[in-house]
Amino acid sequence: MISRLAQRVSGRLFEALVLVPVTTAHRLAGEGVWDRLDPATGTLSRVAGTVIGPLVKGKSAHRLSRAMEFIDRVEAAVGVYGTWEQVDEKTVLRKVPSCPFAKRLSGSSAFCTRLGTTMGKEALRSAFPEHEIKFEILSTISQGHPCCTYKLWV
Repeated sequence: MISRLAQRVSGRLFEALVLVPVTTAHRLAGEGVWDRLDPATGTLSRVAGTVIGPLVKGKSAHRLSRAMEFIDRVEAAVGVYGTWEQVDEKTVLRKVPSCPFAKRLSGSSAFCTRLGTTMGKEALRSAFPEHEIKFEILSTISQGHPCCTYKLWV
């Protein structure tokens, strides 16, 4: 697992290199910024999936379990933690009760819904190209919900 110091450093880097520029661009350019940022987000997410995906391949025979571990590792790197709930054998929900970035993103909640969806879909697609793993964000703290909820299914 990643150390607490590494998490703080990663979280601060994520904030400085991603959140601050994106929220500033949103304030300056408005809602149209998401269309311009989406392709770059997809590219970076595919790179992350390609790099981190091999770390979880083979740890579990079940593709959904590997996808869950992948998301756990990526989010832990920036200090985001949640729990998984099994819906059925092909579907899980991830509940994240607190996010170190949600307050900062409350005025730019499309970061979570729009870019977060692109991040999840593209990273999973490149991490597990041999399997289709679907990803959807159902709710976010930045939208005023009590927790972020993601759905993964195969």
